[in-house]
Amino acid sequence: MIRAMVRLPAVLRTIVSAAASFSLITTGFTFAAVDTIQAQGKVLYACVADNPNNAQVRLIGATESCRPNETKITLSVAGEQGATGPTGPTGAQGPQGATGATGATGATGAQGETGATGATGATGEQGETGATGPTGETGAQGPQGPTGATGPQGTAGTTGQGITYLLGTGSISPGAALVLIPGLTTTINVPENSDVLINTHGGVQTTSTSTTGLSRVDIVIVIDGAFAPQGGGFQRVVAANTGGSTTTIENWSMVYGITLPAGNHTFAVFAALQSGSPANVSGNSMSVLQGALSVLILKQ
Repeated sequence: MIRAMVRLPAVLRTIVSAAASFSLITTGFTFAAVDTIQAQGKVLYACVADNPNNAQVRLIGATESCRPNETKITLSVAGEQGATGPTGPTGAQGPQGATGATGATGATGAQGETGATGATGATGEQGETGATGPTGETGAQGPQGPTGATGPQGTAGTTGQGITYLLGTGSISPGAALVLIPGLTTTINVPENSDVLINTHGGVQTTSTSTTGLSRVDIVIVIDGAFAPQGGGFQRVVAANTGGSTTTIENWSMVYGITLPAGNHTFAVFAALQSGSPANVSGNSMSVLQGALSVLILKQ
């Protein structure tokens, strides 16, 4: 095969096309010339007549010149076959063929006869109770519920209820007349519908140094300057020396309850010597004789 390596003028295109078939040269001459030229560089040199109606081609050597009415051309000779090129990309998928016609529906087979109902089987024996499964995990704590409605109004409170507690501040040695025990008096505003609970206690010590000496002392609860009504607000204490001891100590202790009208009321504890040797009654915080008075207000 001969391929043109130069761009030919228009007058030569027909000639080159005719030369491609190479029938104008004998077969033996063509191959002989090609073999010789391949050894010289695989290039053919030829002269082509400038007559388009009679385009004759003749081969010449590389250094030869063409005639005046000819054009020199250069043709390459096909070389050895090159290595196989890489496989080209896969062509695009062709369009899907048309769907074939649906075949005819086969004939429906005949329905078989209904079989006879089988006999009911006997009831099986009760199985054993299975073991209790393990206790499941405790579920997550649910969300806190909404706040409940406000409850009804409660009953009235105990406003004014309370306790007053007093301690003796000194000692007295009373005579026959009642004498206030120092520190054991207070005035309290008692609210309506209230009960009052009075408590007093303390010590009495005879001054007799005789083993048979004694002192009799009366302790009295006084409310608003008068003896506590209804009884119970009075106690006689006997401090008597016995068993060889002297200056004996005895204690008083009284609890008295009363209902009073609303308003201010004064509560106090008095003492008087009834008979016997003089006696010391109550004392301060450094004395075991120290007396006390408490007044408790309770709403009804």
